[in-house]
Amino acid sequence: MRRFLITSPKVIGTAEIWYNFEGVLCKIDLLHTNMNFEQIKYLFTNLSPDIETFRGMLSASSLEIKEVAFEITVEDFLHEYPYSRNTHLVREWWPKATKKEQTRAFFAAIEYRNYCQRNAHWYKPKIAIGWLQKKEYLNDWKTM
Repeated sequence: MRRFLITSPKVIGTAEIWYNFEGVLCKIDLLHTNMNFEQIKYLFTNLSPDIETFRGMLSASSLEIKEVAFEITVEDFLHEYPYSRNTHLVREWWPKATKKEQTRAFFAAIEYRNYCQRNAHWYKPKIAIGWLQKKEYLNDWKTM
């Protein structure tokens, strides 16, 4: 994963652009910025879905683009995971996992939390280590 912060003298706050391991645009986060409609339209019109052409497309504008280190810690994961029992086992699993597995697990944990909240009347979250070992982070929790 590669993560870029986009700022501008004309905008308060920072936008985030994320590219996945294959170099394809996977997330745009405008939550922490006050961009107006025209600025968002400009960004989306000039933003490349491919990381190779991303830098060139926006470099001619007044936008400041800064790549930041991307790392998801076990604490980040545990913060998002909806069940906090036996977290010591997750702490043992985490350093052995690849960056790709860690990233997938982190983003899936966010969706899994939402799934658990939607189905709280009948579903109880699983212990995290079992969820990770069974690779349930590969499920599409948005559509379940």
